Amino acid sequence: MNNWKKTEKPCSEADIAYVEQQLGIRFPRSFREMMIDYHGAYAREKDVFDTADEKGKAFNNFVTFFSNDRYSYILRVMDNISDRLPGNAVPFARDPGGNYLCFRYSDSSNEPEVWYWDHELAFEDPTTSLTFVAHTFEAFLDSLYEWVDEE
Repeated sequence: MNNWKKTEKPCSEADIAYVEQQLGIRFPRSFREMMIDYHGAYAREKDVFDTADEKGKAFNNFVTFFSNDRYSYILRVMDNISDRLPGNAVPFARDPGGNYLCFRYSDSSNEPEVWYWDHELAFEDPTTSLTFVAHTFEAFLDSLYEWVDEE
């Protein structure tokens, strides 16, 4: 498990359930459980992940579940990017450059996959803005690693 830097007081299951109701989705159980204590958290050590197309992407922080957060509140994030985000994707974390990690929901699976949303590609063509990262939230967490400079 990563060493997470908390930035928010814990949220409640009701805070998460409200967001789920507004978005018409159900987050994975492991994500729900983790977000109660770690919504908005930053990774202290293992903060790098790979996509299907690129290695060495940086993880910044999880979204928050408090509406008073101006930048990371999940429903505000959805409002800001929904016109460029494919309809089956829901952001749950961001990188330092304004891109998001998203859950991508499908009818064929009970658990959403993790995909990387590139905001620059989304301006050109939203249908090409998502790149696969992991089959589950747990697999994504397990795939995080610490950056090592190769000098």
